[in-house]
Amino acid sequence: MVVGTEEVAVAAGATVVVPTGVSRGVRATSRMVFLGSLGDPASENGPH
Repeated sequence: MVVGTEEVAVAAGATVVVPTGVSRGVRATSRMVFLGSLGDPASENGPH
């Protein structure tokens, strides 16, 4: 994964938190699956 200008190695179960406004991207060398959650929509800046 690329965060800003830094390449970050990730593995199964990894969580990457990226600050607001920082660019991010994925450079995959194998198959990937993405899972996501909005968590509590009221917890930050109102409903998503």
